[in-house]
Amino acid sequence: MFGRASAQPPETQKRAKLQLISFVAVVFLLMATFALFSVSLEKKSSLPLERSFGGCSCGGMGSQGERPVVLQVTDAGLYWDQSLIAQRELPGLLAKYAARCKNPRILLSSDDHARYGTTVETLDEIRKAGIQQVQIETIYRPTGS
Repeated sequence: MFGRASAQPPETQKRAKLQLISFVAVVFLLMATFALFSVSLEKKSSLPLERSFGGCSCGGMGSQGERPVVLQVTDAGLYWDQSLIAQRELPGLLAKYAARCKNPRILLSSDDHARYGTTVETLDEIRKAGIQQVQIETIYRPTGS
């Protein structure tokens, strides 16, 4: 009798096993649907950037030939093409540069001691001056160079 009972499992155990498999399938289907919809609904935003920059059309105000003005943010202040300036001088220099240059370009850089907030304020001042062509350097640059 003992061998006979183990050879044929009761009907309730078979039904429970089938229900578990269908439950797992439904859960995976719901997880996959949720993952697809959550990825597609994610809003992504970025700054509008131009793909390539033409040459700067003016020869003054620190730009030499085809290269943009390098504006470096440090903990000591700002460097406008290797000349140390104060933060309060920046709006005037940017306004002069934007008025004098037909196609103004800025390369925004920082050293490893610069504060993030100061860098963002500098980028805001560049945008307020109406300069649209801004490159942000992502590699290390020694202070003042």
